[in-house]
Amino acid sequence: MENEKLKVLELAYHHNKFNKTAVFESFGFEITEARIIKNSYDKARNYILIDKGESDGIKTDTGVISTDGIIGIINQTTESFSSILSLLHRDLRVNVSFKKNGAYGSMSWRGDHPKKMKLDDISTLNPVFIGDTLVTGGMSDYFPYGIPLGTVSKIDRPKFEGYYDIDVELFSNLTQKEFVYIIKNKNLDQIEKLNPDE
Repeated sequence: MENEKLKVLELAYHHNKFNKTAVFESFGFEITEARIIKNSYDKARNYILIDKGESDGIKTDTGVISTDGIIGIINQTTESFSSILSLLHRDLRVNVSFKKNGAYGSMSWRGDHPKKMKLDDISTLNPVFIGDTLVTGGMSDYFPYGIPLGTVSKIDRPKFEGYYDIDVELFSNLTQKEFVYIIKNKNLDQIEKLNPDE
């Protein structure tokens, strides 16, 4: 059943037929559509402004996606507007997973190109190849598992065992976005109650 849900999500993204409510409610997320009114992507730390805020039920620390990937995380709100910490922000790190084998790592932007990311913490014990697909890892409260993000575009292996130096090319072009979708984890309160670190 879970594999079917993930397939629906994957197909929705790749075919740009985004049944927002049906797909994400099955993952325990509620969704709100918003329009981008300002989008920066040429700085080291970029932000996006949208036309929805507290009066629309938008809260900080919620994930934001598009039809072909993730956009970032809500970091500030007013009554009518919100600011998103963009994926193109050097301080944002996203938990990701290899679609083929579930190996986890951390993806971040280094400020070079809006479609180029770095992938860290992937051990050389895991086989990695050019073209491997990365998806959201599902180990955060912001995004469900399985949202397609991009593919491996370059791999440098250390001389000795350790961690790869990996470049990723995003599916999404964050310089050409008009609408985004804020996704709120409806089960967050229950998850936080079970968090052993709290």
